[in-house]
Order: sequence, then structure tokens, then C-alpha cells
Amino acid sequence: MRPSLFLHPGHLVASVEDAVIITILGSCVAVCLGDPSRHVGGMNHFQMPHGARNAIEPLRYGPSATLALFDRVIELGADRRRLEAKVFGGASILPGTGGRVGGLGIENADAALLTLAQLGVLVVETDVGGRLARKLVYRVEDGAVRVHRISGT
Repeated sequence: MRPSLFLHPGHLVASVEDAVIITILGSCVAVCLGDPSRHVGGMNHFQMPHGARNAIEPLRYGPSATLALFDRVIELGADRRRLEAKVFGGASILPGTGGRVGGLGIENADAALLTLAQLGVLVVETDVGGRLARKLVYRVEDGAVRVHRISGT
């Protein structure tokens, strides 16, 4: 039986063990990064698009959280040439935005995608933006992801 781990905002999990990582995303973004051929993978969950790499809580910020996840899966044995990324979240769920979809959530998604591009990591799946929160379920063993939309009503 594979263990299930809940990932809180401002944290990351990476593993070589067969595990399921679950998180809930609104305007936050999660990057799933793995090497399916070596069964190594992980996920971060960050809240803000920008922040100093030496910030007190660097995993709250897109670039530093994505770099930290990248470093961790490489430490665990992933082959950087075979890494695949999947990016989720970045919704605009707060009322009072005048129906405008974007803002903080899209900035978060853009920060993740830019960092992955700078690292030369192939992004194979995205599900970002919109008005609904998401429940994300990521399986380390093969990199499979299930996304469940969460409506506020």
C-alpha cells in the first residue's frame, strides 16, 4: 500500500518511494517534477511569484521553491535530461476581482514556467488559471496526476 502525504503551502516533498502526494490549490501553484524512468518525483506548493532566494521561508516563492524541488529530485537520483514537469493551480478565486481571471494566480504560474524553462526542464502538462480551486493527487512512481475541480457552491 502506497503512503499518502498531504502537502501544505510553503513546503515540498520528494521521494524515491512509491507515494501519493495530495494538495489543495487556489491561487497557489504546485510543480510536480519527476523522472518516471527512475521512479523519482516530488511536488512543491508555493504562494507567491517572487521573493529573495535567501528569504526566511524560500519555499513560499515560485523560483526558489522550484529550484529547491529540482535540486532535491536530482539528489534522489533523477536524470536531469529525463525530468518532466507538470504545473497546476494559479486560479483567481477571490471575489471582487470584477470577473477578471489572472492576477496573483497567473503570476505564480508564470514564475514556475519561467524557472522551469531556465532549468531546461520539459513541461509536459499544465492546468493553470480559471476561477476554481483544485485538489491535486500526484503519484511518484509513474508521475501520474489527477486534478479535481473544487467549486465554492
